[in-house]
Amino acid sequence: MTNIADKQGGVMTLEKGLEAFLDTLSGKNRSLATLRAYRTDVLQFLTFLKATNVAITEPGDIAKMDVLEYLSFLAKKGLTGIARSRKLSAIREYFRFLEGVGAIQKSPTTGIDTPKREKNTRQYLRSDEYTKMLSLAVTDCNRNGSGLQSRHFWDRIICLYPSPQDRIICH
Repeated sequence: MTNIADKQGGVMTLEKGLEAFLDTLSGKNRSLATLRAYRTDVLQFLTFLKATNVAITEPGDIAKMDVLEYLSFLAKKGLTGIARSRKLSAIREYFRFLEGVGAIQKSPTTGIDTPKREKNTRQYLRSDEYTKMLSLAVTDCNRNGSGLQSRHFWDRIICLYPSPQDRIICH
């Protein structure tokens, strides 16, 4: 546990560390959206820590296992690998800052692998879904105007109709 003092002479708490971190990012001209994202992601982590481990009050109290438990918690909540990766990135930057100012000896995120992106399997339409899609495309063609027109839809369906009076030809 490290008891490094903050600017006002008090102990560096998790919240004071976050404010100092965000001030530093602001000084580097990071966008408001970036600052908001970092604040949200790190605050969610700190809230998780307070709810699950009341003994953590300072940055030096956080262990690698705390970060791993948080990532596991996010996975169980159904967050994608991309979302968990972004949150871990914000947490890493927070601890890199704390390490740089001497608030902690070593970042608890060291050696934690970034969550992988899920592989999306190709999804296919059932025959009833395909029939519905085709009927919607034909309905849309019939609704869309006059003169010789062409509309391209999913699955390479091209609808041609010469005038509003003629019937639609889809192929």
